[in-house]
Amino acid sequence: MNMGVNYNALEAERTNEVKANFEAIFKRKETGGMNTLRGNVLGHILESDYERALKELDIYCEEKEDFPTFKIKSIRYLKHCRELISAIQGKREFAGLSNLPVNKQKEMFDKIVDHYDELKNYIRQIEAIGHETYLDDIRSTAIVLRAATYSIFTILFVGLIVDLFGNIFITYNNVAFDVSGDFTTWLFNFIGM
Repeated sequence: MNMGVNYNALEAERTNEVKANFEAIFKRKETGGMNTLRGNVLGHILESDYERALKELDIYCEEKEDFPTFKIKSIRYLKHCRELISAIQGKREFAGLSNLPVNKQKEMFDKIVDHYDELKNYIRQIEAIGHETYLDDIRSTAIVLRAATYSIFTILFVGLIVDLFGNIFITYNNVAFDVSGDFTTWLFNFIGM
């Protein structure tokens, strides 16, 4: 009887065990809220739907087109997110993964998890930029509305003052003219002229 150890079978078993362990760890990763950029992109990555994850990034950017500062502030983060998604896809779909030694497979899986965590942090940054630009837009709108309100009240107040003093001066002029006329008449009557 040949009691030799089948090293190929042991290595295949170990490879499957490492891969199953990775998949379990990867599936437990936090994705974020359901209807957030983070939740959508990371959820699609967990499902290995990389094209849809990239599409979610594009959709989010299209929604923020009304905020010109968003694109300026987020363009480098978006570019890096695309690179990370491509790196995750390349490593997960690596054709010769099963041919690599177990420790190299584990390194590859650890790198995928690192990319995933880095992607999550970059997406948080993008969401923060989106929120910041939204708040800046609200602040600028409030400033414009406040300035318009102050301008309207100033115009109305100046108009009221002009109208009020204009009518008072007309009335004062009429009263002064009548008083001076009455006084002149009385003075001439008193002198006897």
